[in-house]
Amino acid sequence: MKLTPEPIHEPPTLENGFMLFLQLHRGGGALAELSERLAQVVAAVHATGKPGAIVLKIGIKCASRGVNAVVIADSIDDKTPQEEAEASFWFATSEGRLQRTDPRQTEMPFSTVRGGKSHDPEDVTDNLNRATTAQ
Repeated sequence: MKLTPEPIHEPPTLENGFMLFLQLHRGGGALAELSERLAQVVAAVHATGKPGAIVLKIGIKCASRGVNAVVIADSIDDKTPQEEAEASFWFATSEGRLQRTDPRQTEMPFSTVRGGKSHDPEDVTDNLNRATTAQ
């Protein structure tokens, strides 16, 4: 069995490399914006525990017919996770209005009864002290 050596692949030249393009595109503005968004999304992911993403879209079109030039535009979008806003509980009426109490629940009229035993912790402690000294 004859072994043939693997062909040697030349690394891509940096003059046409993607990182070089990002460094030069918009005077470095695209790469700076990507770096800033990355830091923001990472911080939000860390704070919320939810996933995030950064999307870089590069549009390429011919500058004009017969010319060996292209126009490149980018758009950068991020999916920064957000903290959930505090929610509140409401009930809807049959007319679509919101209210804090359940419109189907009848209201029970409660009133304060005078007399009876106190539920104040200081009074309970005083009563216990009196009961202990009386024994």
